[in-house]
Amino acid sequence: MTMPNERTRALRWAHEFLQEVRDDASVEPSARARAAELLCHYPLPVTVLHWIRLDLPSISLEAAQAIEGTGELLSQILRSPACSGDLRRSALFTSRHFPVPGEAHGWTVGVRRFSIQQWLLPEDHYR
Repeated sequence: MTMPNERTRALRWAHEFLQEVRDDASVEPSARARAAELLCHYPLPVTVLHWIRLDLPSISLEAAQAIEGTGELLSQILRSPACSGDLRRSALFTSRHFPVPGEAHGWTVGVRRFSIQQWLLPEDHYR
């Protein structure tokens, strides 16, 4: 079971993962381009903390789509035999608590049913 603080950490790690993919010359160009495209709308770690602090009623559709797209890219990297072991490990660790397909979309305008703090909490919440 994924705890809300673990999901928050996975979102932060995913942002770092996208930067790694974008900058890694050994990754196929289409994956690098996709990572760069996702970074345009992927939430910064400070943005995620802002969502939590304000317990926003929803996240933007663009952020949800970027999160969903990142999940797809994580899966693609995990299946790719051409990726380095380090990048594959990064994808594996990030995907462990990353939102499942469709989960981020559930937090967009008009769809949300619960407090965002049931989905995300600061990484140090349980310390």
